[in-house]
Amino acid sequence: MDCISVVQRYFAAWRRGDVESLTMLLDDEVLATGPLATVRGAKAHASSLVRSTAMFRDIAVDQMLSDDRFVISWFRFELLDGPTVRVASRCEIVDGVIASVEVAFDPRPLIAAGSRSE
Repeated sequence: MDCISVVQRYFAAWRRGDVESLTMLLDDEVLATGPLATVRGAKAHASSLVRSTAMFRDIAVDQMLSDDRFVISWFRFELLDGPTVRVASRCEIVDGVIASVEVAFDPRPLIAAGSRSE
């Protein structure tokens, strides 16, 4: 499976809230970093993604680019109650699984949405 296919399956499993499928696409020691958290390990990262879906109407991918090791994704979090948040991510693919994920976005709308749901 090529790198973009791995990341497409990752987003599809995230949208479905499918922890098991996400875990299978992640290296056991995956490191995921972003403005709101740093998470290590496939189960921990998959679980954190699934928990986050409660805030979103959709996670819509607009574009992916790959150089056969890294996949850059430009996508958006469509919040249930709030604006759309633009996101860039960089996934490193090693031996057919995601070994690292780096995410960049403005966290303020997500923080505000989280405080409204408490």
